[in-house]
Amino acid sequence: MGMVQFLAGQFEAEVGAARARRLGLECPTLQAMIDVTEGWLHEQRDLAQAILATKATQPDLSEPFVEVKARLKAAIEAETADLGRAWAIWASLEGLHFFPGPTASRCFPKTNVRRSSRTCASA
Repeated sequence: MGMVQFLAGQFEAEVGAARARRLGLECPTLQAMIDVTEGWLHEQRDLAQAILATKATQPDLSEPFVEVKARLKAAIEAETADLGRAWAIWASLEGLHFFPGPTASRCFPKTNVRRSSRTCASA
């Protein structure tokens, strides 16, 4: 569990740093998660899938990520009134864990997903 806790902390720190660059925009936490998730899935997809696969036999293993995501959800709830759209984006990010192909910016290169300044309301 120590490695999972370390990785969850690293993920949260990276989202925090990306969020700081997005301050002043609508829903900076969700935009930061978009920025960070793509890189994490490029490098950590196998680990993310392995953690998910152990949920039935070792449910506590993913607890550090559950705690991080609870804090991120609370931040998103405070940043936007359009929660339906925010949760749809969140679910899409979570779904990328199961998508074996390229990540979002390679699927939609013209939209420049990682550097988009679009808000939750305009996404």
